Amino acid sequence: MRLTPCTHGVRPPEFPELPWINVEQPLCLSDLLGQVVVLGFWSSSCIRCQEGLPAMRRAMQRFEGQALKIITVHSPRFPGEHDLDYLHNAVERVGVPFAVAIDNDHRLARTFNVRELPTLALIDPHGYVCRVLRGVPEPLQLIETLEDLLGLTDAPRSTPPAPMPAQPSPASLSFPAGISARDDRVAIADTGHHRIILTAPDGEVIDCFGGPEPGFEDGPADRARFFSPRGLVFVENQLLVADTANHAIRSIDLSSSEVNTLARLADDASGEHHAPWSLTRQCSWLFVACASTHTILRLHTDGSDVGRFAGTGDEDRIDGHRRSAAFAQPTGLQVDGEELIIIDSTTSALRSLNMHSNRVQTLIGKSLFEHGLVDGTSRDALMQHPRGIAVHGGRVYIADALNRTLRCFDPKRQELHTLDTPAFEFPTAIASTEGSLWVCDTHAHTFWHHDIDTGTWTRLELTWPDQAAMAR
Repeated sequence: MRLTPCTHGVRPPEFPELPWINVEQPLCLSDLLGQVVVLGFWSSSCIRCQEGLPAMRRAMQRFEGQALKIITVHSPRFPGEHDLDYLHNAVERVGVPFAVAIDNDHRLARTFNVRELPTLALIDPHGYVCRVLRGVPEPLQLIETLEDLLGLTDAPRSTPPAPMPAQPSPASLSFPAGISARDDRVAIADTGHHRIILTAPDGEVIDCFGGPEPGFEDGPADRARFFSPRGLVFVENQLLVADTANHAIRSIDLSSSEVNTLARLADDASGEHHAPWSLTRQCSWLFVACASTHTILRLHTDGSDVGRFAGTGDEDRIDGHRRSAAFAQPTGLQVDGEELIIIDSTTSALRSLNMHSNRVQTLIGKSLFEHGLVDGTSRDALMQHPRGIAVHGGRVYIADALNRTLRCFDPKRQELHTLDTPAFEFPTAIASTEGSLWVCDTHAHTFWHHDIDTGTWTRLELTWPDQAAMAR
């Protein structure tokens, strides 16, 4: 986080007329005089923005009852984020307890000269902008800054944050965002419930690991805890888990139902924390997509030799040698022969990394700001914030999240086309078995099976063996 003082004496204009979420009526800056106001600019498609929310929640708890008002301003990167129903789901999925101003045309962002996300603008009790914090806020630095500003206030005037919507029942899924499958098993990352569910192909629950509260604990299935898990991959008799918010790779022994930590991806000494979003395996190597650091990590399947494999850490779309290539929020990975196929969500791009030549190339995608729903050749095709990927039968299947559909890329013909699918709300994860696709529709709290040969789609429901298993 970079701390940038603004010119004192600048009082921002009143909020324009905007839609709001988590408030009974639109807020006015003039009504907030006497309080310290934090304006947090973010986007639902920005993963670093999500990593900044814990610092704001911590500040809210630390200064409860004091003259502090935290407001988030949703400043979308993609047209697909403008939809109000989508945004209500995104606010619940990410866990935003604050008032949300919907700044679809970026009027507020321009007023506060927001150049990157996330950005926090701090307004003192007299109504003047006094600080701008760019990047993911450090919790202690944010609290110290707010302590100084709150010393200028006369009396507490804060209002309690909006209550978060109730989570879906433990009997169902809550924002599932990861899936892996083999012939007799389907594993689902039930991200909102912080658990991993193992089912038969018809949705009958076989086992459940962790949940419903977040945590970080190894042990048997009923004691283990995860924190917003996402990517999954079967490796022999293990299920490996990208435990995103814990910055760790976890291992589930499918014979004993024991959960262990395979590798920590957080270095407290250097301050580098990799949040894994997706993982795939080639022989004895595991490859991990770390969206917030724009990198691909590699480690042995036993958890040793963790290191950066590709990406400079800059958010961009740059081809070339894997060490000098740049990615922009890679969220999906699959191995296809000697190729590592990568989904780059911010650039809406499909990339490949050849393991023999160590070269990265772009298969589909243009720039950070070119996206859409266009079929055709690699040169012309466009996607909008794709998230997940699966390889089957020589083709690449893509969960094109903000286009709310699936796409299929044929590497031989270098063509992309849109599949005939159900009306998805926000598909983010996809897996394949022989003749089948499995898809998580995250905002609909459900998963689907697709028979590739017949073209049929089946929406699956969890069926539980007993109440005790469901309650975990």
